[in-house]
Amino acid sequence: MYNEDDMLMLSGIQHFRFCPRQWALIHIEQQWNDNRLTIEGQILHKHVDDPFYRQKCGDQITLRAVNIASRELGLYGISDAIELLPSSSFENTILHPNYPGRWQPVAVEYKHGKPKRNEVDEVQLAAQIMCIEEMYAIHIPYGSFFYGELRHRVNVDITEELRNIVRQCARDMHDIFSKAVIPKAEYGKHCDKCSLKDICMPEMVNNCTSVDNYLTKKSVPMRKLLNTLYVTTPEAYLSKDGLNVVISVQQEEVFRIPVINIEGIVTFGYMGASPGVMKLCSDNGISLTFLSPQGRFISRVQGATKGNVLLRKKQYQLSDDASWSLHVVRLMIGGKIQNYRNILRRYIRDYGENEDINRAVQVLERAKRDALKAQDKTELIGYEGMASNAYFEVLPILILNQKTDFPFHGRNRRPPKDAVNAMLSFAYTLIANDVAAALETVGLDPYVGFLHTLRPGRTSLALDMMEELRAYLGDRFILSLINKRQISVKDFLFQGDNGVVMTDKGKKTFITAWQARKREVIIHPYLNEKVEIGLLPYVQAMLMARYIRQDIDDYPVFLIK
Repeated sequence: MYNEDDMLMLSGIQHFRFCPRQWALIHIEQQWNDNRLTIEGQILHKHVDDPFYRQKCGDQITLRAVNIASRELGLYGISDAIELLPSSSFENTILHPNYPGRWQPVAVEYKHGKPKRNEVDEVQLAAQIMCIEEMYAIHIPYGSFFYGELRHRVNVDITEELRNIVRQCARDMHDIFSKAVIPKAEYGKHCDKCSLKDICMPEMVNNCTSVDNYLTKKSVPMRKLLNTLYVTTPEAYLSKDGLNVVISVQQEEVFRIPVINIEGIVTFGYMGASPGVMKLCSDNGISLTFLSPQGRFISRVQGATKGNVLLRKKQYQLSDDASWSLHVVRLMIGGKIQNYRNILRRYIRDYGENEDINRAVQVLERAKRDALKAQDKTELIGYEGMASNAYFEVLPILILNQKTDFPFHGRNRRPPKDAVNAMLSFAYTLIANDVAAALETVGLDPYVGFLHTLRPGRTSLALDMMEELRAYLGDRFILSLINKRQISVKDFLFQGDNGVVMTDKGKKTFITAWQARKREVIIHPYLNEKVEIGLLPYVQAMLMARYIRQDIDDYPVFLIK
C-alpha cells in the first residue's frame, strides 16, 4: 500500500505505456507541448469533465468527472464518466446517497480519435476500473470507450492480462519516480505523433554514445524561429489588447503584433510596460527584456518556473563540481579561441598572407592548446586573456572600408570609447539576452554557470555559453556592417568622457540588419543540418541540457567552419 504523499496521477499510466520517457518528462519534469491531437482531446474533455453534471436517461444515471484512487496501485485521478445501471443484485453493486437502490457501475472513457493498435487506452481504462473496484470492494468485468472521431462506443473486457499490465506499470512508474531518473529515448514510429518530440529529441539521444556516432544520425527536429520585437523608441510604452502586444508613443498606438508571432521583446527606453503585457509574456513563454537607451541591461521579466527540476538540480550539483566545471569551461574557452583563429584565417584565405595576422594565429593556436590543458580556472582565464589581446590587436586589419571613421585600438567598455566598441557591447548584450532566454526554454537556470562568478542578477551560465558565440554572432556581424557600409559614423554620438553611443537611427539600422542576419541558414558543424543563425543560442542550450542529462557523451561547442 502506498501513502497519500506517494500517489501518482492515474492519467500518466497511458503516457507510461506509450513511452516511459514521455511519462517522465510530463510527470517528473512537468514539461508539456500541445499538438493537434492533444488540443482535440482537450476540447472533447472540456465538454465531458463537469463534476456537477448529472445525466439521467431512463433508469441509467451518468456521473461526470468522478474522483477515484487506489492505494494498492498508488494511483489517483478522475474518471471521465461512470454510468450507474440499476440492479436487483447485491453482488458487485453499489449504493449512491442521491439515488435509492442498487447500482452497477460502468466506467466510460472518452477519446477524441479512434481505437489504437496497441493497448495503451485499454490499460488506462483498466486502471480506472481497478481503482473503482478497490474503493467499493466490488468486481467490474468491463468498461467502455466513446471515440469522438467515430461517434461510436466500444465495450472492453477487463481481463486478468490487462490487470497484470496495470500492476506492472504502476510498480515501474513508482520505481522511476523514486529514483528521479529520466529514461533514455528509444526512437520509433510512435515518436512522430508525440507532442513532446521537439522536447525529447529522440533522434539525437538514441544510442548516442560518442561524437562520431552522433554525427551519423539523421536530422534533429528544431523549433521554429519566431521574431524578436525590438522597441528602440525611448518614449514607447507596451500594453496588452487581447492577445496582442500594443506599442504606444505619447498615448497614441503606433504598432501592434499578435503574441503568437514573437518569442521575445527587447525594449530600449524608460517608459516600461503594463502589468497586463508582462503577464501575457509570462503566460506565453516570451522573454521581456528592458535595456537602457544606451543598451545597458536593466531587467528581464520571467514567468513562474516549473518543471525541469531534476535538470536544474543536476546543474546545481555540477556547478559545485570543480573537475566537471573546469572541463566544460575549457571547452567553451577553447571554442572561443578557435573561433577567433578561424576568423583571422578566413581573412588570410580571402585577402592573402599578413605577417601580423599570421603571428596572431600562432598565438591563438598555442593559447587554445594551453587552455584545453589548464589545471584551474585562474590559469584558463589567463590563456583566454592572452588570446583576446592577440585577436583584438589585429582586428583593425579586418576593417577593410571606412577605416578612418571606425578606428579601433583594443577592447574597452563602460563606456565604450569608439564606435566599434559601442557596437561590440551592444551586440554582446543582445547575444547574452538570447542565450539566457534559450537556457530558460530548455529548462536550465541561466544564473548558475561554471566560469563567471555567481552574483545576484548575473546570468552567469548565459555569459559562459556566449563565449563560444561572440566571434561568430557579434564580431563577424559588426565587421560586415562596417565593410558593407550598412552603418556610418553619422549613426553615432560622441560624448567625450561619457563614451560613444548609437543614435536612434543607428540602432534601427543595426537591429534591422541583426534580424536579417538571424534568418540566414547555416549547416551546424555538430548537428550537420541546416539551422537558422538565430537558433544557435537555443541549439547550444539544448546540447548543454543533453550533456548535463548525460544523453550525449560531451558538450559540443559551436565552432566556425
